[in-house]
Amino acid sequence: MVPFAPPVKLPILPEERYYLPPRIARADAEKLAHAAITSGTWRPPDAAKVARIEPALALFVPFWRMDIQRTDESLRVNTVRVGTVGIPIPRPVMRRARATWMICARTSIPYEMKDERTLIQGEVKPLAVNPAALVAGEPATCMRSDEWEVVDADVSEKDARNAGAEALENRNAPNASQGSVTEIACKTDVVVHAVHFVRHPIWFVRYRYEGVASSGKDDLFFVGLSGDTGECVLARHPSKLRAGAAKVKGFFSGVGDSIRSATKSSGEADGGSDLRAKFEAFAKKKRGE
Repeated sequence: MVPFAPPVKLPILPEERYYLPPRIARADAEKLAHAAITSGTWRPPDAAKVARIEPALALFVPFWRMDIQRTDESLRVNTVRVGTVGIPIPRPVMRRARATWMICARTSIPYEMKDERTLIQGEVKPLAVNPAALVAGEPATCMRSDEWEVVDADVSEKDARNAGAEALENRNAPNASQGSVTEIACKTDVVVHAVHFVRHPIWFVRYRYEGVASSGKDDLFFVGLSGDTGECVLARHPSKLRAGAAKVKGFFSGVGDSIRSATKSSGEADGGSDLRAKFEAFAKKKRGE
């Protein structure tokens, strides 16, 4: 079997390692992947017919699970006007923010770090791992080696800490000056409360698409499903814009064909009446049904 990713010369192997046992079987994963590729508002209308879907790859992908807390200590300066003179009055302000990040430990895996508490997550869900479900050790000791591939890690704990802290910092930046209130950031502390090196089971499915929503290139697309929950956690699909345009075009083509069919069955010639009148008659007929 050709490996998904080439081995790393000096893989990251921390002393304390965990894995999450998979609960989604191959047959179920391939059904879920097929639905993710062919169904949905933004999938091409002909995806079910022309998409060439490859067999699912069973991967144990390395992640750094981190609980990070950020504390911002700043000065909030309120300007109080006494007559025509503005008097600044400083007041210390402290903010705390906390997040749990799943940071992929292999750079070749196309996983985007997401906050599991995001209200609008889209079709790709962030990984969320409960530490109580983790099993100590390596998955190769208890899983079939001919099916599951253990992907090497090349992202160090230090780099993962920096990425997680930067993500939390960008999400909770101090407020800028507003009106008579000015906030000056004085000190920022980032504390990592817990770190786990976790191998997470991922069913990875590649597919090629050359249909009505194609860009003209033989692009390779993919979906990745959590082997624990079955949710889609990484994906790349054909353009949503082209897929939507193809569906709209197909809808109006279908309406036109129905109008022509209704016109012929009523004995009218194609040019015997106005197109708008034909459409109105067709709509009334459908509403009557």
